[in-house]
Order: sequence, then C-alpha cells, then structure tokens
Amino acid sequence: MQKPRAPALPQLTTRQIILPLAIAFLCIWVLQQKIGPLDVAQIWHALARVSPTAWALAALATCASFWAVGRYDTVLHRHFETGVPTQQTVQSGAAAIALSQVLGCGLVTGSFARWRILPQLGAPRAVALTLLCALSFMLALGLITALSALFLQPSLAHPWAWPLALLLLGVPLFALVQPNIVLPGRLRLQLPSLPAMGALLALTFVDTLFAALAFLLLLPAGSDIGLSVLYPAFLMALGAGLLSGAPAGAGPFELTLLALLPGLPEADLLAGLIGFRLLYYVLPAALAALLLLRPLPQLAAQHPTKQPVTRRILAHAARAELGVMRQTKGYLLQASEARLCVVKTPQTLTALFDPASGTLPELVSPLLSHARLSNRVPAVYKCSAQSAVALRRRGFRVLHIANEARIDPRQFNLASPAYRQLRRKLRRAKTAGVTVRRPAELPITAMQKIDASWVAAHGRARSFSMGRFCPAYLSHQRVYLAYQNDILVAFASFHTSAHEICLDLMRSSSNAPDGTMHALLASAIEEAAQAGRRQVSLAAVPHIAAHIPLRQRLLRVAGAEGLTQFKSCFNPRFVPLYMAAPSFSGLLIALCDLARHIHRGHSEPTS
Repeated sequence: MQKPRAPALPQLTTRQIILPLAIAFLCIWVLQQKIGPLDVAQIWHALARVSPTAWALAALATCASFWAVGRYDTVLHRHFETGVPTQQTVQSGAAAIALSQVLGCGLVTGSFARWRILPQLGAPRAVALTLLCALSFMLALGLITALSALFLQPSLAHPWAWPLALLLLGVPLFALVQPNIVLPGRLRLQLPSLPAMGALLALTFVDTLFAALAFLLLLPAGSDIGLSVLYPAFLMALGAGLLSGAPAGAGPFELTLLALLPGLPEADLLAGLIGFRLLYYVLPAALAALLLLRPLPQLAAQHPTKQPVTRRILAHAARAELGVMRQTKGYLLQASEARLCVVKTPQTLTALFDPASGTLPELVSPLLSHARLSNRVPAVYKCSAQSAVALRRRGFRVLHIANEARIDPRQFNLASPAYRQLRRKLRRAKTAGVTVRRPAELPITAMQKIDASWVAAHGRARSFSMGRFCPAYLSHQRVYLAYQNDILVAFASFHTSAHEICLDLMRSSSNAPDGTMHALLASAIEEAAQAGRRQVSLAAVPHIAAHIPLRQRLLRVAGAEGLTQFKSCFNPRFVPLYMAAPSFSGLLIALCDLARHIHRGHSEPTS
C-alpha cells in the first residue's frame, strides 16, 4: 500500500509567473512614455537632498510598519490556535511579508517563508495562514483606502468610495451571523472573530500609515506635500501593486502614484521611490533571506491548559445545571481550587454559570488569558448576583438577562393556597389517566418519537446552555416519564448534583393531556424532598427590561411569557441571573453571538 502524500506547498504555473511580469513591464513602459527622458543626475541630486535625519526617521517608520505586519501574523496564529509564541509569530510574519512583497506570487512565497521559518506549522497550515493573511489584508486595505479618500481627499472618492466602504463594513455583520463558510470541496472556513477583525484592521492602518510616512520622509527636501494628501494616493498605489501580483508591485505602484500626485516634481517622486524601494523593500527582504537560512527553534507552545470536565466535578458542582457541559466541547479553567466551565463559540469564550467550585474573582485572569489567545471576547453567562457584583468590581459590564425559578422541595406543600392552580392542573392530568414513572431503563425509541413530535410542533431545539435529545446525554440525567393508558406521552429530564436537581429537557406529544408536564415536575419535586435535597431548579426564563422597545414581542419570541406562567404554578422564588463582559462592545458581541448559537448552534453530546 502506498503511503498518502503529505500536502505540498502551492506550485507556480507558467501563467502565474509570466502574467505579473508582463503587467510590470507594461506599466513600466507606460511610465517611461509618460515621464519621457529624465536626467539620471537630476534624480540622484534630488535623492541627495534627503537628509540623514530623514533617512533615520524613515528607518524607524519602516520598523514600526513591519512590527504591525508581524503582529498581524500573531492575530492569525491565534485564530488557527497554532500555539506558536508571539515573538516567533512576529518574526515569521514580518519575514514572510518582506520576501513576498519583493518576489511577488505572495501565496507561494509567503507560504514557503512561513513554513521554512516555522517548520512545525506544516505546509497546509502555512498555506492557510498566508491565504487568510492576504484576503484579510486586502479587505482591510480596501476599507481604509475608501475611508481615507472620503475624509482626506474627497475628490478621489467619487463614485467608488462610499459603496466600497459600506460593503466592507458589512463583513463583520456577516461574520457575526454566518461565522463559517463552506468552500468548494466541502472545506469549512471559520472567519476570524470580530475582535480579531478589529485588531487586523488596526494593524493594517498602523502598517500602511508608517509605510506612507517612510515614503514621505524619503521625498527630497522641498517637496511640498503633506501626509493627508499622500496617504490616500499611497494606499491606492499599494492596492494596485498588490492586485497586479508584480514583484514589489513594480510598475503599477509607480504609475498610480504619478497619476494621483501630478503636482509633485517627477524627479522628486522618482528619487523618493528609489529610496523607499531600498529601505522598505530591499533591506527587509535581505534580512528575511538570512532568517530563512536557519529556521527558528521550536519553543514551548502557548496552548492554554484545558482540563476535562469529569463526572466527579459535575456531581459536586454548586449548580447541577453544569451537567449541560456533557453535550459541549467545553473544558475547565482552574486556579488553585477554583474551577470554571467554559465553552467556545465563534466570537466568545464563555463561562457557564457560577464556578463549579471556588469564587469567580479567582478565575477572571485565566478567563481573560484564554480568550486573548484565541481572539475571543471573554464572557460570563447566567451567573449569580454575587458573581455579577464581583465582576463589576473588576470593570466588567453586567446585564440582567434571566430569572431562575428555584424551589425548596422541603417546603413544597400542595395543600397550601399558593398551589391552587397547580392542584387544578394535577387533577386534570389524573382524571385523564396520566401516571408518572422513573424507570430503571429508558424507552429510547418511544422517547425519540416524542422528541420528533415536539420538534415538528415547536421547531429545532435550542442548544448551548439548553440540552438536546440524545440517549448518551440522557443516560446521565434523572428522567421522569408520563404515561396515559401505558402509552408514553411526555417526559422531563433533570441534571443532578449532590445539592440539587435542575430541569433540562421537557418534551410532550401533541395529544398529551393538560397538566401532564405539571405532573412530571411535581413528582420530581416530591422525590427531591424525600431525598433531602435543598433545592430544585426549574431553570431560567429570559428577562427583558421594561424600557426595552418591543418588549412584549421579544418576550413572545423568546417564549418567556408561557414559561413564566407555567413555572409560576410551582410558586418558585425567581432569582436574577446576569451576563458579563469586559466592555459594552464585548457584551453586545457576546449577546448577539450567544443568541445565534443558542438558536442555531449544534450541540455535540459526549459520553
């Protein structure tokens, strides 16, 4: 049997080599025809007017630009979770860009440079990094170019800038709604998170601004041009050079600058271009070539320590609802004896509920660190008021999002007047012949039919902090079954811990008698009282503040009105739950992302 071939770096075709060179030669010929014969001595005289101080400042600006380029790679390494230390991501990224911008064919040369400098990446990931780097940089460059033209040089902005800016500003919204894209060949590409996009945009701005400043400093003394005039033209020239694929953008870059800066003397422009090419292109490429001779040593990876969520931890957790971790790819953060369950979504690293043990202030630093290493917003979902106060003291923004219905089963007395409505529901169920059992073995086939009937009536089940039907998942729960004439008509499942039980799944068929679900929960509460448990949680209902526009419609969409009415029959104590993030923008991103994930995400039950 032949061994499968390892994926290789992209190969250059003859067309990929000849076409960019042809574009470069054509633009250089057009440039020569446009400027006519120039006195070489005049150009060198203009270059000599650049002072040593200007050269030194331009060199510093070049360093700042390449620092931003290297940090760009750091963001992408965190997106792919390569674990490569920051120092090495900066070095490899700067070297790859320095070489690819001189040699052209950026996908091939950039991939090769990254793979050669960091061989532990492997060819496929080096290609993926380079491809995403090129795509994201061009999008960021397009947006910055459009905005700079609109606000600095409006005469250059008509009619393309506004449509381009609005289109590119829609990319983050698209990523929030559809974070995964299916490419040809069933390949799935996860778009960078919104924090990553913001960082990439900022780094692109820093990179291009300092590159333009370096070019401005290398224009001969007396060149009457300001950065506000040069910057939009420089961005357009840079974009033209990159799109052409020509080595160093030679030809399209110069021709675009000459067309957009007609007031600049041609000799001064060419002198500045020569100096810029030497300082910004040739020198960094030479240093990068030296780095290629010897790959960087493989340092310890920066992968955050991920501990599995064990049965023992869930069994002794302060909140039984943490049992939902069995259906996620979540993991455990630990600081000393404090433990926190976290789950990754496209935009967030979210801590579920209160810590399994310990207090939340002990775990804030690990949460922030893990979120930063994956470009995600750190968030805490459905925590208690005590945790919310502690987070607010740490500078987090806090929002009241839900109310949890809690019952002390030891005080549950159906004879009390507070349970008048519940007694009426239970009588109806009893009259209809409904009986409740807790079986030793679950009738999975019959339960699947009930679940399918419920989904057909109510739509796809929600996920994230709410369970979905799965036999392996249900095997860890306490399940109550409702029968009518020995036919299964409904069931309810509960998470269990040493302290409490918490309602998870409720499913009923379309012909289940009125009061069936009430009978299931009443049986669970009575059994919890007999076992001496201190608390039964009927889970949470969404909270929407009274001043929110369209509050009633939002409550209906969330199903909050019906759930609140149903759970109120059991006379619970409604306890507020909160969501928190380090900033208002982070809280907004987390709310939108978790709402999408709850309504559209897919749970993956585990054993």
